[in-house]
Amino acid sequence: MKTIHVFDSEKAAGNGRMALGDDVDISYCPYQFQICRLPRKGGIPEWKLCRFTEMNHDNDDINKKFFTIDWNKYDKIVVWFSTDTNSLLLLGFLCLTAKPDIIPVNVNRLFPKSYVEDVSPDGLQLFVKSFRRMPEFKKKMMADRYMMVNPSEGGVVTTSGHYFAVIPKSYYQALAAKTNGNAEEIYRALPYHKRAPINYLQAILQNRTGNQS
Repeated sequence: MKTIHVFDSEKAAGNGRMALGDDVDISYCPYQFQICRLPRKGGIPEWKLCRFTEMNHDNDDINKKFFTIDWNKYDKIVVWFSTDTNSLLLLGFLCLTAKPDIIPVNVNRLFPKSYVEDVSPDGLQLFVKSFRRMPEFKKKMMADRYMMVNPSEGGVVTTSGHYFAVIPKSYYQALAAKTNGNAEEIYRALPYHKRAPINYLQAILQNRTGNQS
C-alpha cells in the first residue's frame, strides 16, 4: 500500500518529516486557496489558470509540482489539516480531485486553535495510530461544499466549521478605512471565521495609503 502525507506549508511538512520518518512520501501546498482561484482539477492547464490570480508567485515552482502530482499512483492520501480555511480548502480540493482513499487528520482534536505547522513532530506522532479512512459519503460532501464556493474577484473564502462562505473585498476595505492598525493587528481583531491572509490585508492597507496620498 502506497501512502502520501499532505501538508499546507513547508514548516508543517518539515515537522511531518521528523514525525513520520524519511521513508514516507510527503508533499505540501503553500497555494493560497483563500484568496486565489479555486482549482477544480489538477494538471498544467489548471495550474496556468490558477497562477494568473495569485497575489504573488514566490511559491510558483512548489505549487506547480503539487498540482501536477499523479494521485492515482497512491492508495491513500493522508491530509493533515486544522479548522483554518486554507487547509480545509486543501482538503476539499483533494476530496474533489483525488480518487484514492482520503485519511483526514484534524490536529485541532488535540491542539485546539493551532495551525498544523504549530504542532511539533512529537505532537503529530500522537495521531499516527488513529488514522481513519474518510467514508465516501463524507468525501463527496466535502467535495460538493468545495465546488459550491465561487469567490468573486478580490473576495476571501472563509469557513465556519466545515462550511465555506465568501466575504467581499469591500468588507476588508471598510475595516482598513476606519482603523490605523497594521495588517497583523487587523488579522488578530477579525473573528476567526472572517480572517483573511496577512499578505492580503497588507495589500488592502497599501492601497488605502495610496488612495490617501
